[in-house]
Amino acid sequence: MDRIRIYIAGLLTTATLIVAAGCKVDNRYNLENLDAEATVLKGTTFPIGNLKPLYLRDFLKLDGEYIVTDENGDYRVRFNTDSFPFYVTAPPAVGQDLTYEFEPLQYEMADLSAMFSDAGQNLVAELTELEIGLHVNSGVPAVFSFDAVLETAKGNQPLRKYSLDALPVSYGKTDFILNLTGTGVRNDVIYKQIRDIDKILSPIPDALKINDLKVFMDQEQLALLEPGKEYEVSGSASVDTPLSFTADSQLDLSQPIDYELNLDVIGLKKAVLKMNVTNSIPLAFSAEVQALDGSGNVIQDISAKTDIPIAAGTIDKPAKTDVTVTLTTGGDLRFKGLVLHLSAKSNAQVAGTHLNQAQGLEFRDLVLSLPDGVQVKLDLN
Repeated sequence: MDRIRIYIAGLLTTATLIVAAGCKVDNRYNLENLDAEATVLKGTTFPIGNLKPLYLRDFLKLDGEYIVTDENGDYRVRFNTDSFPFYVTAPPAVGQDLTYEFEPLQYEMADLSAMFSDAGQNLVAELTELEIGLHVNSGVPAVFSFDAVLETAKGNQPLRKYSLDALPVSYGKTDFILNLTGTGVRNDVIYKQIRDIDKILSPIPDALKINDLKVFMDQEQLALLEPGKEYEVSGSASVDTPLSFTADSQLDLSQPIDYELNLDVIGLKKAVLKMNVTNSIPLAFSAEVQALDGSGNVIQDISAKTDIPIAAGTIDKPAKTDVTVTLTTGGDLRFKGLVLHLSAKSNAQVAGTHLNQAQGLEFRDLVLSLPDGVQVKLDLN
């Protein structure tokens, strides 16, 4: 049987010639009776292999000094401010008020703001587990209380303001946790419920401030101080919260598909890309394959359709989906490259699910097939 040799992007492929007309004589094609056009590579498949896995950090750029992973692999925003001092001076005589000196604290968070601008503002809109820590080291040998105002700002614009009232401080170390739910003392930490504290990072500020500090001490405690002596008190703040999906989180990413075939040939009508996708992200993805020309630009008149979406999964129970993408056009289908575009939109059922470093997509067993073959013009002269 005679064969025709087809050269495709450096790959020399010998394929059986399938003809629309012609006769076979003694196991050979009678080329005198062939049409001027013939179909080759009909039904041929080209294995591509596996693509590089994609994880949440690829979609959301989850890196930087403020982002850590905990023992479960969950992503968290966690940082501490520098310690700042203020001074309490005992009154010189019984019955007089104490005095104090305090410079308002401002902690810059511009790097955090820039990072989340890249990742997407919807990422941390719901932080129901957020905890703001206030950590006080007191050199005052008595108990006092203080009021303060916790503020956030972006540029010169104030964003959020929270009043902190009558927080008690003892000699030595005192830790406070401000959150949505807790009150009372646990493990020597004082928990205080603050309304709407979960919104302190939405939108992401570039500065955290502590203003309007006021210190109070009753006469019984004042009697424990040395008249006129200055005592130092230092404080710092911390933020700790897991990152979670919201009801309207959006994930988008494009991934090049590397293969060694050049299908910029005459007469290609259809190409089919098949792959197996394993998804441990709790969002369903739509997949679109775009064809590229020799300059890497998307060819707009080539349409790509997926048969079904990529099913949502979890780390404990990842979902597997067999995806088929068909590329067609009104004329000849000619392209030099392919890129896979993935898109997912969250929903209310997913809101609150933690972002985890193990959540991702794996693409295996990619195969490109030419179901209708390639129409090749033959020079029979």
